[in-house]
Amino acid sequence: MMDEALKMLIEQSLREIMPELVRQALREVLKCAPSRPKDDGYLTTAEAALWARVNPATIRQWINKGHLPRHRAGRELRVSKGDLRAFLSRQPGDALSPDADEIANEIMKSL
Repeated sequence: MMDEALKMLIEQSLREIMPELVRQALREVLKCAPSRPKDDGYLTTAEAALWARVNPATIRQWINKGHLPRHRAGRELRVSKGDLRAFLSRQPGDALSPDADEIANEIMKSL
């Protein structure tokens, strides 16, 4: 009976402590991670919207307002991956990558 109570206490303590420890470790790793390689490819507005997790109309607005340079492939509007990455990195709340809290929550769900 005592062993079971001790086991439950330890398990509960670990469940409370582990998420914060995982978050701290991930923040350190993400801080030290090398910068993303530059890729010079181009995306359609639909592809750019999926990549940036926004609506395609938002991509077109950013282009029309001059936030993103306009590129054309024939009649199709394109956005440079590098330009989109640079624009998004200047925005609050980086849409490109999940933060340490999101990653930690996913890890803890899988346990």
